[in-house]
Amino acid sequence: MLFDKKSKIGKELAMKKFIILFTVILLVGIDYVSFADDCPQGYTPKTVYFTWDEYPGCNYALDYCCKWDNQNLELKIIILWIWHPSGCVPSPGEWADFRDHFILMTRIHAIDNCAPPMADCDEEVPVTVEIRYSPCYYYENIWWAKFTGSEEWLLVLKRCIPVSDMCIRTYRICKDYELGEIVVLSYNCYPVEQPDCSFDEPTLPPRGKSWEEAWTTDCFARYCCPE
Repeated sequence: MLFDKKSKIGKELAMKKFIILFTVILLVGIDYVSFADDCPQGYTPKTVYFTWDEYPGCNYALDYCCKWDNQNLELKIIILWIWHPSGCVPSPGEWADFRDHFILMTRIHAIDNCAPPMADCDEEVPVTVEIRYSPCYYYENIWWAKFTGSEEWLLVLKRCIPVSDMCIRTYRICKDYELGEIVVLSYNCYPVEQPDCSFDEPTLPPRGKSWEEAWTTDCFARYCCPE
């Protein structure tokens, strides 16, 4: 009987260890799966980490999808989520500068991680980079470990679903290998259609809520292109 009890206890402990291990593995994978599922078929999920001079000491992370079209020499990028601590949220008046900065950081990261070496400006056909992003967003406050390995309250800017109205930026680029620099030959920015959400900015945090609890805002619009 004593042996049976020890055996039973040992099995229970082993099962508890398995459950804990499985839970850890699942939680580690959630961050990847959660936005990877938003990538269209054939696209690869990526994350770029960056800073912004306007908010020294703040870390940002942007989740996006990318796809290289070798036949048309085109790099396609879809921007999904932007993560930041609550004290690092750009104001509506800072949005245009922040938008242009995170698009630049995404473009640089995708060129290095989603495409073959860029065409030489002196010899080859330029490459087209197309970046798509939503004009309609909402904020979600999430308890998550994105930057430090420790869980903390983070604010995530997410595109509203369904995404039928998109902003598009296109670049024709090549690389000057003597200088080691990417050269933008032409650039265009346009909305596919006008956003179907309001331009009214949400209150952060929403009334009756705090930065130390989960919540989401309604969808709101942001301008696609430099005015």
